[in-house]
Amino acid sequence: MMVNNRLAVISFPIISVDSYAKFATYKRHVRISRILKKYEEVTSGEIIKYGLFRLTAGDLFLAILRTSVVKDWQPPPHLSALEVFSLTQHVLGKGYLWVEIAIPVVHLKELKYGAGPYRHLKQGLWTGGNARILNTEGRLLLGDVLKVLPGHS
Repeated sequence: MMVNNRLAVISFPIISVDSYAKFATYKRHVRISRILKKYEEVTSGEIIKYGLFRLTAGDLFLAILRTSVVKDWQPPPHLSALEVFSLTQHVLGKGYLWVEIAIPVVHLKELKYGAGPYRHLKQGLWTGGNARILNTEGRLLLGDVLKVLPGHS
């Protein structure tokens, strides 16, 4: 058996839907397994095309973690969102790999920010405030905003 000593986390992506009816008609792009990146390594073009957090933050809904790698993680005390982004960047910053396997987990949820036109604005304000706590570069967040504009989704 081949073992990669740099592998710290294996996670599975979440498909969040707000109803079973939507899940029945859900069209997901074909995804391949991928290795997540440090946010400093992501280009503006990649952020606009895929979104910052899709490339740099794993999912912890279903994940296998090497505890020796994550036990020293100290999130900022006032962080109330982006915890997984912070943890992912901690793991990658130590030189380990976070691999996301392209077998999605379905999660039925309520629409947290509503379904109206201000949903993206509300979510952006929440995310942006917490990104400041993590000292994330503004240009990276701008690219993430641009990806939700028409023609970029």
